[in-house]
Amino acid sequence: MPANLKGKSVAIVATDGFEQSELTKPLDALRAAGAKVDVIAPKDGRIQGMQHHEKGDMIAVDRMLAGSIPHSTTRWSTGRRRNPTACGPTKRRSSSSVISST
Repeated sequence: MPANLKGKSVAIVATDGFEQSELTKPLDALRAAGAKVDVIAPKDGRIQGMQHHEKGDMIAVDRMLAGSIPHSTTRWSTGRRRNPTACGPTKRRSSSSVISST
């Protein structure tokens, strides 16, 4: 990962049931490199992380996924199939945008 991401915006898309380390480690690394990182989810508030099969931490949601139906599902892939308009979370800012999905 580039050491300096200052001025770059990154979206991490996740929902309830995400593997905690798969969101928090990249999130921390991106922020440490200077990126502005938004966690985007199909619902407002907080999403529930998991540590294997046990509940993990709740993570704050910065923005709600455009076109999503709150609390529609706990499985991200199932939610996308049920709501195909949920595939455009933010307006594309530049060709260097990075999106990570868990």
